[in-house]
Amino acid sequence: MSSVVFMLTAALLLFILASQLFDRATAALSVLAFLSIRDVAFAAADLRPYAPGIALVLASMLALLRLARKGRPGDAIIYTVSIAAVVHVHYLFALIIIAHAAYLWASGGWRTLRRGSWIILGVGVPSLCLPALPGLIDFAARRETLASPFGSKPYGILFVPILVLGVLLFVRTRSWADRRPLEQGTLALVSLWAIAPPLFLYLASAITDTNVFQARYALSSTPALAILVGMVLRTIPTRILAFGVAASLLITTTLTSRYSEHWVEDWQAAQRYIQTVSAPRHLLLVRAGLVESQDIGWLSDGERISYLTSPLSYYRVPGEIVALPFDASRDAVRFLETVSRRALDSGMPFVVVTNYSHVLDDWFRIRFATTRFEPSQRRDFGVVSVTHFRPQER
Repeated sequence: MSSVVFMLTAALLLFILASQLFDRATAALSVLAFLSIRDVAFAAADLRPYAPGIALVLASMLALLRLARKGRPGDAIIYTVSIAAVVHVHYLFALIIIAHAAYLWASGGWRTLRRGSWIILGVGVPSLCLPALPGLIDFAARRETLASPFGSKPYGILFVPILVLGVLLFVRTRSWADRRPLEQGTLALVSLWAIAPPLFLYLASAITDTNVFQARYALSSTPALAILVGMVLRTIPTRILAFGVAASLLITTTLTSRYSEHWVEDWQAAQRYIQTVSAPRHLLLVRAGLVESQDIGWLSDGERISYLTSPLSYYRVPGEIVALPFDASRDAVRFLETVSRRALDSGMPFVVVTNYSHVLDDWFRIRFATTRFEPSQRRDFGVVSVTHFRPQER
């Protein structure tokens, strides 16, 4: 629910931003285009910090416009706090700073900054971001865990620059809607905002052995892509037709979303069932499907376990929650064997909870097939599955 609220807030901030850069009609069309992006729907349904990150990115953009136009120390403070918040919420979303710098230069906004504003930016931004440095170092050290196990299509990087160039050429060859001149630096801001995050991720994936070229890590650029689409739709002579096209995009995306499985990730129903079969001394073995669980070291870290099992640990379920690895790889099997021995030695019933994939559920069924533990029929709650293993009297 909180992610939905953050995403609605992001939509509102996008409307305000696009209104300041263009006009209200372009802003409304941009919001419709934004809500039509499938990855936006994914972020709104996800507990991870993507939705608040997008909202903070847009807040920092509004703070940037105010700073570039007025240059007062108070505006510099607001911008400093907003960009530091982006860094703390999601390190990769901080790539928008590239677009910020380009806008200040292209718009001439850097000339309006007063001496006090420069001091605040030079001291405040590094000072507020410094506490995030240990986490950033750890983030870089565990970058392998960020790579999607499903891979990505490398030619996908071509989509963003082609879209940006296409829009720029389109706007150049046609008079802007109502012949309103664009503020200097606007195209530089929107273009680099759309290009910089996915381009950086693509280059990082090409240069290193870690595939981080994933849509969810480039979500910070989705508002810019929406604005580009809004700019094109705004040039349609008939406003009703323009909004009709935008509404059609939204309806089509809603009906054909490939993230439909996200809507049936029913952890609430799963925990109600667990309440009936588990007890405080029982083990709850949870595979929530977060890619960070590929790092076996995380499975023994108390603070990180709470993150890896957050979809279930959010509820007060009876039992001791144990985080399971992402899959049954060689290193993961050693961890699974340790957990299995613990379950066998306890002699108590235990519950296996998996999300999206049944690989671990099947692994435990095979592992305990020759023991006195008997698995119940798997209960599915959308893509969340629960299996109850009970010791049988011989």
